[in-house]
Amino acid sequence: YLRTDEGGPLEVMRGLARTADADLIVLGAHRTDPDPLGLVGSTARRLINVAPAPVLLVRDEPKRGYENVLIAYDDSEAAREALRFAGELAPNAHHTIVTACMIPFSARRQAAELVHQFETDTRRMVNEALKQQGETSRDVIVRAGEAFGVIMDAVADRKPDLLVMGTSMPAMYRQVFGGGMVDMIAADPPCDLLVVKT
Repeated sequence: YLRTDEGGPLEVMRGLARTADADLIVLGAHRTDPDPLGLVGSTARRLINVAPAPVLLVRDEPKRGYENVLIAYDDSEAAREALRFAGELAPNAHHTIVTACMIPFSARRQAAELVHQFETDTRRMVNEALKQQGETSRDVIVRAGEAFGVIMDAVADRKPDLLVMGTSMPAMYRQVFGGGMVDMIAADPPCDLLVVKT
């Protein structure tokens, strides 16, 4: 099925997705955005902000189904929906969950044992949350640090063919204030990127 419409790419894609009641919007990530914090950006980045369905940015030519999926997880509604969607999109892949734990500012210069304790406590909470969702067979990475750095380190370590992220940030806020971590990663995705919104 091929269709052509007049108008800007963003408006046409959003309109077609709404009209078709799309479950997923798939785009090629064919260029990088030189200003990931700017108010303008690629069509793909802008579409993520306003899309009526999850957006899959395909960076590399697909050779087979997804085999190694990395899922950013913080037990928010958006992260739970991203986890569910990843299971539907790539049910046979190896799924790894990555979670960043923030250490209170006053404790950041403490001994390594304290960092280890924060990571251990966070891992326990994540595993409990996953168990409540019926997700018991996931590989879980928990690291102390800022979420962006923890996720990108996990990408470098695990070399996934798909990174899955959830977001619940309202579109207007994302557009006015630069969007945050999802937009920074979408500006130059390290692999295929699936963004699921709530």
